[in-house]
Amino acid sequence: GQPTTNSKFMVSFCEGSSLRAFQDNGGTYTEQSWSPKAMGGLGSQPVREFPTAATSFTNINAYVVTANGDLHKVSLSGSAVAAGNTIWAISPSANRAAGITVLTDRVFVGCSDGRVRSYDNSGVPLNNYNTGATIITRMAYNSTAGALYTAPNDNNLVSLTSALASRWTIDLGAT
Repeated sequence: GQPTTNSKFMVSFCEGSSLRAFQDNGGTYTEQSWSPKAMGGLGSQPVREFPTAATSFTNINAYVVTANGDLHKVSLSGSAVAAGNTIWAISPSANRAAGITVLTDRVFVGCSDGRVRSYDNSGVPLNNYNTGATIITRMAYNSTAGALYTAPNDNNLVSLTSALASRWTIDLGAT
């Protein structure tokens, strides 16, 4: 729908080696821009966590992959961790992270070794699933079906549960 004058939205994106965020306050905006600390070059656009309340913009975090393939959880508007600082960083088994998908309680990362890995919000590994081919794109999640979808670089479409169990795989044919 269309935003009302009381609506609040946050837009975040990477530009060069900076992470930028804009909060739309329903007619005015606030810009926050950082040069992320100890992250180096950024290799993906950020994926944000969803705020717990529609109008709450405290403790919003984003997940971003750096040029070396590490996954960082970065504070966008935190009070516990200063905005622009890394909350945690992981290297998914020394394989380049690619696609990121965020649910309220976990983060899914597609990696260059063909594995989809899941982590809780504190960065603790949960599960992984081997698709058999490199993953280079973002994954999609369907909350109604409880399904995660990824298209590894082998012309397949793979559907997984949120626990990373296989639902099905479809051969999409040659591209």
